[in-house]
Amino acid sequence: MKRRSGGGGGGGGGEEGGTESVSNHASNSSSSLYFSRPFDGSRLRNPVRIFVRNPPIQERARRAPLRVRIRPASTDPETLVASKDVSIEPLASTLSVRLYLPPAPQNPNPNPNPEKLPIVVYFHGGAFVIGSASDPFSHRYLNRIAADAGAVAVSVDYRLAPEHPLPAAHDDAWAALEWVASHAPGGPGAEPWLAERGDFSRVFLIGCSAGPTSPTAAPVGEEARADPSLRARAETFWRFVFPGTKRGLDDPLANPFAEGAPSVEKLGCERVVVAVAERDHLRDRGRWYYEGLRASAWRGAAELVESEGEGHAFHVLRPACAAARELNARTVAFINSD
Repeated sequence: MKRRSGGGGGGGGGEEGGTESVSNHASNSSSSLYFSRPFDGSRLRNPVRIFVRNPPIQERARRAPLRVRIRPASTDPETLVASKDVSIEPLASTLSVRLYLPPAPQNPNPNPNPEKLPIVVYFHGGAFVIGSASDPFSHRYLNRIAADAGAVAVSVDYRLAPEHPLPAAHDDAWAALEWVASHAPGGPGAEPWLAERGDFSRVFLIGCSAGPTSPTAAPVGEEARADPSLRARAETFWRFVFPGTKRGLDDPLANPFAEGAPSVEKLGCERVVVAVAERDHLRDRGRWYYEGLRASAWRGAAELVESEGEGHAFHVLRPACAAARELNARTVAFINSD
């Protein structure tokens, strides 16, 4: 398996024009967006500007849902990439994915056995509390990656905190990977876009912000040394999304090199790219992860890519900028290289 792991992206922030849909509080992917505005009563503001109110959050279900922008699955008019939403059995009530399939090459004599395509599994950003597979940023990004790389893409709509605290998101990520793997030759998977078009010798994992790593544990570098309060705030937020943690920022879910964490020597991929941005508050965390991989007994190849002058999630929030186009081209080249 091959993996690309990005450390410079994230969901959330900004808006894009277009169709506006109303979310429902029963939706596992968008329910935490209720916290994007303050409520009456006592509240705590955490590092990603989410409000937690008192009395308990369960009372939120009786409030009218917020209006949030989403993109329905469809055929993208610009890239002609088709997308559809699929519920994963037997977890259909809690877990779904959005699939993307690029258009077949224009050919007067269509091949009855079309070429197998690389598979990209994507985990959106949003600090484990916002974002979804249907948000405009993720949807636009996956349409572009599927088109440019000629890949089948799988965007995982994992559960979000605080209604579903960690490790729910990680459990969903693993369940989604198992579901994808079930479509390999000889497996029981029945989704044709994967079973018939996916090349299981070329599987890539891409994540943005919370997708590949924990954004809450980021201030462990120069900024944290200059301002210890950053680490304290990160610790507070980590316990907000993972109240069951016993070790705080030293939990293996936040620190893959912590004592007791699974050995990265067993990392099941051949290559890793860690993408960071110069002005991103997660930059030091990405560099640290890259150096940790290089220093470990893992036998794969690691590469660090840094985009100068850019901030958090620039490639998702501003995909038309020159730096985003450059990073996208490097991602596509990575997917299509041997």
